[in-house]
Amino acid sequence: MQCPSCQEPVQATWRFCPNCGAAISVVEPTVQRRVAVVFVDLVASTRFARSLSSDAYFDLMGEILTVLAVEIEALEGHVVQFQGDAVLAAFGAVKSFEDNALRAVKAARAAIAAVENYGERKGLELEGRAGVDTDEATVGWVGGEFTLFGSVVNLSRRLCSAAEPGEVLASSRVQLETHAGAQFEKQVGLVLRDYPEEGEPFLLKSFTTAAGQEYLPFHGPPLVGRQKELDKLEGLFRIARSERRVVWVEVVGHPGSGRSRLMQEFAARHEIIEDARAVVLDSKTRKLELPTKVLPIVLLEDALNLETALQTLLLSARKGALVLVPRALQSAAEREAVVLDHLGFSQARTLFESLCGPQPIGLVKPWFERSLGNAAILAEVARLFNKGFDESLELQQRVKAFVLDYFQVFASSAAEVFSVAALFGSSFYLGGLNQVLNRDGSPDLAMLLDDGVILESAASRIPDEREFKIQIPLLREAAVSVFDLQHRAALHLEIASWFSSRSSARARDHTRAAQSLRAALQTQTVHEGSTIATKNKKTPLMKISRASKPPK
Repeated sequence: MQCPSCQEPVQATWRFCPNCGAAISVVEPTVQRRVAVVFVDLVASTRFARSLSSDAYFDLMGEILTVLAVEIEALEGHVVQFQGDAVLAAFGAVKSFEDNALRAVKAARAAIAAVENYGERKGLELEGRAGVDTDEATVGWVGGEFTLFGSVVNLSRRLCSAAEPGEVLASSRVQLETHAGAQFEKQVGLVLRDYPEEGEPFLLKSFTTAAGQEYLPFHGPPLVGRQKELDKLEGLFRIARSERRVVWVEVVGHPGSGRSRLMQEFAARHEIIEDARAVVLDSKTRKLELPTKVLPIVLLEDALNLETALQTLLLSARKGALVLVPRALQSAAEREAVVLDHLGFSQARTLFESLCGPQPIGLVKPWFERSLGNAAILAEVARLFNKGFDESLELQQRVKAFVLDYFQVFASSAAEVFSVAALFGSSFYLGGLNQVLNRDGSPDLAMLLDDGVILESAASRIPDEREFKIQIPLLREAAVSVFDLQHRAALHLEIASWFSSRSSARARDHTRAAQSLRAALQTQTVHEGSTIATKNKKTPLMKISRASKPPK
């Protein structure tokens, strides 16, 4: 819909254009639409109303209703009304999707979880419940408000009232429309007030974690947010098929972005095509054999010694092929490139949902920010959530262990450079890094740059220095943890010494960090005695071969 005055895009629910201020005329005051309605309310809110002042209760309910609304709007639902301690929302009233009912059920579950999570943070016993129905409704403007009317609204409210704390009850229509994406259990003997003809409602139990595929899927996390890359590979494969020539494609992305995952997924999808067959070649392969009558898709992973031989074989065979290689490999062959960027937040949330069902934004967003949209890390966090781990110390430790293990792709020298660089913070400088390492770390930095783990800043804040930034916060946190406390404190003092003549603020920060670590070391010594060395043992990922310098 466009503003009749300035032609800027506007929403059907807006009365005035935010760009020019012109009134937006509604051509159809009301319209019949099939919608999925969600009614979510707070359980036992009267207790808070009686124990809090009116101002405190107003502020509390405002925050809770905002939490509920955020979860609904994240799945592109429309909040119709706030009714006391409840939210009435609809999917399909403003913007419609094929899976309106499933979105409504997911939003209801996520909203309840978000309220409980909010209560835990505030030290309050908060619980929610929800009802969901889908049917025809009249949608339009009444008294200057965009709203909807119909039995679907009243039934969703009745379903909510019949639900127990933490439950989502749905009508039989919702159960039928979402059978492929959600599992329900019929509530035998439960009859809704004023709606006996509707029969017994259904209790939401779980969500389907993965949709069926017509091809043999790669056994890994679902591929999310890579349709553009898959489409490009499809186009290049069509070129290889039509012209019967070899097309080399570099799959470019940082570690954990899903380079191998994308290659495997694309190859698996084409296993069912008669004139295409995937051939995986790795460093253990000793004999190169290609299908005699089909056009192959060749996945060349960790096979530096095979690339030249493969090139010769493909050319001599005079048959076309699509060869997918990771960026780490080098070749004189002319290549196309498929670049994998970090996942966006909506894609990250979709990845979570595909593995463990809807999760509140309050849980997904921090991990998204700390992983910078890294698909492998996000998939591991979702897997741990699915196993029942919450925001506990054990979850943090398991994720850190996964990150350290996953990034063992670094060579030992590059790992040493990165672990020391991580102690600088989110940004570091080549001169300081070289001083702490007591050697030139430029070659290893070049490898880290190629892998996309670090980025070089266009302008350095310290004159005549090259400044770099570490891409993934979680990786920096994990890399720092490989040092024992004493070694870490000594390195912080070395870094402070380098900053002393360049940035007094950064020098003070590292000096304080060293002092805090030494205080923690003393406390740990008192409580744990001789077990310190065992508990702070370095992980195999980053082997620091150089003994630390004495603090200056």
